[in-house]
Order: sequence, then structure tokens, then C-alpha cells
Amino acid sequence: MDRSNEELDKRLSDVRYDFALTFNSIGQHNYKVNGENIWNKHRIPFFNYIVDHPQMHSIYLFSECSNYYCLCLDRDHVDYAKRFYKDVKDAFFLPLGGSDSDEEKVDDSFEDFEHREFDVVFTGSYVDRDELDGKILALPEAVRNIELAYLDHMLDNRTLSLEEGLTTILPDFGIDPSDEKAYFGFANALFSITNNYLRSYTREEAVRFLAQSKGTIHLFGTGWDTLDDLGNVVLHGSCTYLETAAIYKRSKIVFNVMPYFKNGAHDRIPTSMLAGAAALTDDSKYYRDVCEKAGHEIMRFWNLSTPEALPNIVDDMLSDTAKLYELAHNGLHYARENMTWNKTAEKLLEIIDKAI
Repeated sequence: MDRSNEELDKRLSDVRYDFALTFNSIGQHNYKVNGENIWNKHRIPFFNYIVDHPQMHSIYLFSECSNYYCLCLDRDHVDYAKRFYKDVKDAFFLPLGGSDSDEEKVDDSFEDFEHREFDVVFTGSYVDRDELDGKILALPEAVRNIELAYLDHMLDNRTLSLEEGLTTILPDFGIDPSDEKAYFGFANALFSITNNYLRSYTREEAVRFLAQSKGTIHLFGTGWDTLDDLGNVVLHGSCTYLETAAIYKRSKIVFNVMPYFKNGAHDRIPTSMLAGAAALTDDSKYYRDVCEKAGHEIMRFWNLSTPEALPNIVDDMLSDTAKLYELAHNGLHYARENMTWNKTAEKLLEIIDKAI
């Protein structure tokens, strides 16, 4: 028995814990005492907050915990987890809260907004698609053919989620998508590669169109320097997660490309809004519902299927600073009331009360 496990076992024996919470499966399987899962031994419900598609954590969602719960960033991911992972006792939707920097509070004045340093900011990395092409070529031929058709289908139909795209392409290869074993097998083989490829493809495409606007585009993240001249773009290199809030406070528009969460959330949205920047994001059914609930415009949407419209969208937003400030101002005050980590914690406690 590992000494760290022995120490944890003693601590859990000495103090009563109501639940355990982890992000992205950390600590789920490695903690055992005499071959028994430590969370089971102490009858502690285990909540796994997954910030990717659940398929990326399949090895962990077949759980040894008898009281195992999954928290997801997309409402469709909740359905997916309940369908395929029978060891998951229940799954819940829980959007991430927005982060704030400790450097300074947001100056919510028009004067400050008008003189912000960055026109448009995007914080996100780029993965060289040549590297991903190599992974695709390494697949067995039959699987590779499905993957190539899958990618073409997703790029031609950009409103589809990963699950919807696979469901519609499999019949072309004589595979019944209602066969859960077959569907899950292909999802396990293809989702990670497909998601990474689509993410890099759509990010590069969007940035190249953004660069055609009159504003200056500022990129924070790794990998962008591997691409040819992007045009009116300033590369700043990598930044930490906590640094993004400070960067957003210097920005008029924060650009977002969802990681193929078609019915979910991403922390770039609430963090940018809490920083007093105007959020510009591609579509999400969840964020459409958020805007409808707000009753007025708190973020701006662009269509992943028509990225060529981005220069006009950005130019229109930057052409009227007063109107852009109003959008950012509305977003800031909505986010303060509804999209902070304190609000996420309140929702988490409600989920835990319901679950256990």
C-alpha cells in the first residue's frame, strides 16, 4: 500500500467528509487500501467535474466507485454519460464560472473601455494539423476511411456535435449507430482525433478571417507561430489560465471558438464578461438560452458555418464604441449576478444535495 494512500486513509478515518470533488478524473483510481477503492471504503460520494467530452475520460468513467457522479460542461454530454457509462450513478450539467484577476478590479466606465489596449483578443492554442494527419494515417485502413469521411461531414455540417456527426456517418459504412457497442467503439477511436482536428481547423480559419478586419487581432497561446503569415495579427505566446482575466480587462472584444460543445459552456465567455469585455462566440444552445433568460443582448454570436462574415461582424462592433461598451456593460452586470464561481459553487451544492 502506498504511504500517501495510507496517510489519506487515516485522514478519512479521522474526519467525516460528505463528498469528494475532482477535476478531470484526478485521484479517482489510484487511491486504494488493500485493493479496495478508498472512496468506497469510507462511503464518500465521488464527483468528477469533466471539462472535456466524457469520451476523453472513458477509462475513468468505468468506475470502481459505487457512488460515482459526473459533472459536465455540455447538456448533451450529460445524456452521453448516462447512456454509455453504467457505473456513473448520475450525471449533471454544471457550467464553469468566470475567473477574475487579483491585479485590479474592473473599471466599468466608458472612458476606460474606450482606451482599452486590445481590439480583439483570442486566448487559445493551435495544434499543427500535420501532426494530427499523422495520427489519422496511423489508424487501421477501415477506421481511417470512416475518420476521413467523418471529418469531411463535420466540416460540411458545422452545427453538428461530435455525437450527431458520428451517428449520421456510420450508416454509410453499414454500421447501425443504435448498436451501442459498435457506436461506442468508434467514438472511443475517433472522438479525440476528430475534436482536435476540428478545433485546430476552425480556429485557424476563424483567425485568418478575423485578420481581414480593420481591428488588430491579439493571439495568446502556443502553436500559432508554426503557421504562415496570418496578417493583421500580434502573437503574444502562451499565458496561464489565471492570466487570461487580466488580459481580458485590457480588451474590447474577446473572441471565442467553442470546443465543439454545441449545447454547453466555456469559461472564456463568463471570464471575458466579468472583465468588462464584449464576448463574441460561435453558437451554443445553452448560451442562446442564457441570452433569452437575460432578456437583452449580453454577448454576440457568429456562425461557425460562415466564418467569412467575421471581418464585417468585428468591423461593425468596433465602429461604434458606445454600442460596444453597452454590450460589454450588460454582459458584465449579468455575469456578476449569474456567472461567477460563487454561483457555480451554489449550483454544485444544489446538485450534491439532490444526488446524495
